[in-house]
Amino acid sequence: MAEENERLIETVDEDGNVVRFELVDIVLVDEDEYGIMLPVDVETHDEDEAIIMKLKKVDDDFIFEYIEDDDEFQRVVDAIEELDDEEYEGEENE
Repeated sequence: MAEENERLIETVDEDGNVVRFELVDIVLVDEDEYGIMLPVDVETHDEDEAIIMKLKKVDDDFIFEYIEDDDEFQRVVDAIEELDDEEYEGEENE
């Protein structure tokens, strides 16, 4: 039960609303970490819409930030898609 709660992330959207996400995975891209999250409250987001946010360490805490740079965001998406392709190919060869 505790592990399930550790995977729930709350953040604030651009309108000031608290939004809850389930942390699906953390990926490393160019020495930075990014969280792949799915919305818990499907009323406010498409249930198949994954959100990618940058993970930063601030003092002793970790925070998730929206990725403002379009090039950075695209690099992360490309890296995630490449990981998905590698995983799929690995499953085919089993």
